[in-house]
Amino acid sequence: MKLLIASLLPLAHGVVTELSTQQLFEGIQENKFQVIVDVRSQAEFDAGHIEGATLLENLFYFGMGSLESASPADLEGCELCHIAVYDRSGGRTINAIEILEEAGFMNLYNGQGTSQWTSAGYSLVTDVSVVPPCTTDPAAQEQCSALEEAPTTSPTVNDPTAIRSLDAAQFVQLRNQGMFDVILDVREETSGGHITGATLIGPLSEEILLDLEGCAYCNIAIYGEGAEDAADLLVENGFNGRLYFGPSVEEYSDAGFELSTAESVEPRCTTDTVIQEACEARWVEDGGDSGEASGSEPPSAPTPSSKEPKPSPAKDPTEEKPSETNSTAAPAAPTSDVQQFSAVLSCIIGLSIAMLL
Repeated sequence: MKLLIASLLPLAHGVVTELSTQQLFEGIQENKFQVIVDVRSQAEFDAGHIEGATLLENLFYFGMGSLESASPADLEGCELCHIAVYDRSGGRTINAIEILEEAGFMNLYNGQGTSQWTSAGYSLVTDVSVVPPCTTDPAAQEQCSALEEAPTTSPTVNDPTAIRSLDAAQFVQLRNQGMFDVILDVREETSGGHITGATLIGPLSEEILLDLEGCAYCNIAIYGEGAEDAADLLVENGFNGRLYFGPSVEEYSDAGFELSTAESVEPRCTTDTVIQEACEARWVEDGGDSGEASGSEPPSAPTPSSKEPKPSPAKDPTEEKPSETNSTAAPAAPTSDVQQFSAVLSCIIGLSIAMLL
């Protein structure tokens, strides 16, 4: 019942905080997290997990079709507790945290993944999943809000620019749902086959960035060696849509999915204005339009950072853009009702004084 009530409360969102691996380790050692959530699969959990973790299997998938996953309701009673969340590399963690936050959980911490954990020299265990005391013990629930704050860095609530890392099954699931507007294969060698639907571009260059400028607000999946560099270039050059790291072709093939030998796909967003407008509208719905709050508007098209800036293409003045509503200058602002009333009142007072004189 508490979870249901919390999920119905507007503005009941908590703060999501990024933790370094050392901060996560120290917080666990000092018992500053009441819950440690692993959102990977059962097989991944069984192979090794952070000590004291609770498995909420595939929470990343909650609400996404028929695929089985854990639910935020599995943590009912822990809404005020400090909850650290992790996966393998941090990509699935972001989605899981958003799901928990929307369900009313107030103190969430991104603990990244087991890859960062083991790289830092910390060990994993293979014991059973822990049942958090706050799910069953009223005393534990009351203690959650009174305990010392967990270590924090800068809050990053629902960061829409965060990049999700997807395994093969996740990638295919989202592709089949139409989540990706563009799939970029950034490998140098593609003769052995590629992921179905991919655009074969090789290492991302400034010329290709210009070709993709119509996709600046679209969702883009990237795979192949150099995917991280490509993502950095996209972000640096004003691409505002959600970015995803897809699986390698080896992971894709090993998971049982057949590679394609079809020709490279040309993304429709490069030429189709309807698709471009749909991408931008979705970006606004996702909370990406920060122009009103910051006083700045998102770029109309990405511009390669190492070249001279190029003028933006001429735009149809009748075309409506969400980010242009506050930046388009009007010839003269219309006089408000209050201003008109004040002017009339001043005239009346002036005439009255003149008559008395």
